[in-house]
Amino acid sequence: MADADDTTPPSLEVNGQDMVAETPSLTATQESPDGTPVTFALSSIDNAGTDISGSITCMNDDGDSIASGDTFPAGDTNVTCDVTDEAANQTQGSFTITVNDLSSADAAAYDTDSESALTTGETAGGFEHGWSWVIHVTLPFKETRLKMKFDDFSDGAGGTLSALGNVQFYSPQATAYNSIDSSFLYDSDTTDEDGYSNPVIALDEDADTNTAGRQIAITVQVQIPEGTPTASYSGNWSLVSSAPPPGGGGGFNQN
Repeated sequence: MADADDTTPPSLEVNGQDMVAETPSLTATQESPDGTPVTFALSSIDNAGTDISGSITCMNDDGDSIASGDTFPAGDTNVTCDVTDEAANQTQGSFTITVNDLSSADAAAYDTDSESALTTGETAGGFEHGWSWVIHVTLPFKETRLKMKFDDFSDGAGGTLSALGNVQFYSPQATAYNSIDSSFLYDSDTTDEDGYSNPVIALDEDADTNTAGRQIAITVQVQIPEGTPTASYSGNWSLVSSAPPPGGGGGFNQN
């Protein structure tokens, strides 16, 4: 039974912070173009010491119901909560959820690893016995496409190894062409008039959601045709995406 003499409004907290005396701010990192799920704990105790946390209701500025675990978009979301005890004492408070927007990260090749690279490839040994690199690229967070281009490899003395037909690549962050068994073969039938891979590579994953931008790892393999002279070779690659800035590039060196 409600106490008729009780005129004390209940407490109202989020994650142990008073929503009446202040406006707490919760921060999260964007995990996808839609935003990220954010969890929080709401609590309320009335004047009699009764836990009435289950009676708390919350809404955003648009009047939509808000609950812990909902997905919040990039930017700030203002949340207003209300709770009423059995004596009809009401408390209203608010807090802010800030999801850091990572969509503005620049497109740039930030590293080129010789991970799993073979210092000496075998001629006519196929891709598994040729050269291999892993290229790490940062794209704008909302980017979902890319194209790759590879120049022929040169030994600096007039000798060349054609990229067309001898290069394949894949990325675990791609929708297709995401494993060694489904690699994109770079040849005359799969390149456009500018020499970029065609069709474009669709992206649906992020290698590191804790780092700004969309992190992409691209494994590039080169097979060495029979009769290729033994020498030190170098070549260049480039990448373009649909979101600005337009792309980046780098070089390979291998023996």
